[in-house]
Amino acid sequence: MEDKMKEYSVVGKPLHKVDSLEKATGKAIYTDDLKLSGMLTGKILRSPYPHAQVLNIDISRAQKLFRSKSGYNR
Repeated sequence: MEDKMKEYSVVGKPLHKVDSLEKATGKAIYTDDLKLSGMLTGKILRSPYPHAQVLNIDISRAQKLFRSKSGYNR
């Protein structure tokens, strides 16, 4: 059993995390932090009423305010 354990070099040992300092200080960059030119973002709007059937959503105001490319109503 002890001979088999010598084969493993990582299992059961602490690993040095290279990004710990950045995460702890808030300097780490995540995908939500990226802002690229021409980038599209999305928003999901859910009904505030459980099991309600949404019949229509007027997205015209959002299209004007946020230069929306499209809207989808299922």
